[in-house]
Parts: sequence; structure tokens; C-alpha cells
Amino acid sequence: MQSAVNFFVQGTPAPQGSKIPITRAGKTVLIEASKGFKDWRDAVVLAASHAKNNHFVYFDEPVAVVMIFVLAKPPTTKYVTHPGGTPDLDKLCRNTGDGLQASTLLKNDSLIVSLSAVKRWAVGDERTGCYVTIEKVTVL
Repeated sequence: MQSAVNFFVQGTPAPQGSKIPITRAGKTVLIEASKGFKDWRDAVVLAASHAKNNHFVYFDEPVAVVMIFVLAKPPTTKYVTHPGGTPDLDKLCRNTGDGLQASTLLKNDSLIVSLSAVKRWAVGDERTGCYVTIEKVTVL
């Protein structure tokens, strides 16, 4: 069994966290505010499932995770060198971590004891998405 895995999730990273209330049949329910929330979660599940099956790996003990989010740079932005605006990095990590758990690559996202995350602009023709590294923790 491997102690680490690396893979790329292709797509448009989308956050999780903000909810908006709507009323349906007289009941108020909360729905996810992020339009790309489900598409990104599905992309994470698919990429993580492939990584699990290709590397015969499953994490059921504490892990360190690195997430490098690659975002499309808009035509105009006041943040030229780094994507300092939305989406929030912590909310991107939340949605991605839940996708790792849903893929069953990671037994539970509460097993993440170390998290390093970065968001940066895509360079040239680089695809948008997220580079993910997961490794079992031996010593912090």
C-alpha cells in the first residue's frame, strides 16, 4: 500500500460554505450559493477515485494534504500577480476535502492534520484545477 498519492483535478475550482435560504412548499431550506459547487465536487470525486484505483491506495489514518489551486485570470483584475479576491481559499479547501472523502480515497476529511494550500493564476495555456498531494503522516 502506498503512503502518498499525487493527482490533478481538472475543472473550475469552486468554494463551499456560503448558503442562501429559499422557500419551497412553505419550508425554508438552505442551498449552496456557489454555482460551480457540485461540478467541482464531482470533478474531485472522479480524479480522486482514479488516483485511488490506479495506485491502490486508501487513507484511513492521519494525513498531510497539499492543494495548489490554478485559477483562470480574468481579463481585468486589481490582483495582477496573485488571485487575492474570491473564491476564498479556505472554502475551496472545504469543498475539495469533502470531495476527497466522497471519493473514498480518504476515509474522512477529519483525518487531515496538516493542510497547505495555495491559489495562483494559470500560466499560458495551463489548465485550471487543483494539484493534490496526500501522504500519511509519520511526524509533524
